[in-house]
Amino acid sequence: MKRLFLITIDAKLDRKSILDFLSSQKGFGLWFYSTPSSFFIYSSFDAKKIAEKIGNQYGQNMRIFVADVNDSNYYGVMPKEHWNIVNN
Repeated sequence: MKRLFLITIDAKLDRKSILDFLSSQKGFGLWFYSTPSSFFIYSSFDAKKIAEKIGNQYGQNMRIFVADVNDSNYYGVMPKEHWNIVNN
């Protein structure tokens, strides 16, 4: 089952490059972003595996944070379309 994750990356990294990489990998699905250095993505992997995949591709010394956001304890300000994805 795919779960929704929030990924925050080092601002020096290119988000498009990371999303292109993840989109080419099995186990990842729909993604979207609301801020420059973070994005949401559905994946069948856990947070550690996602971070490892990105780290293996872009270097282990980069800063990255991966959080499972499937718990109902979150809040923020985003476009309605984004909330529709998060809440489904």
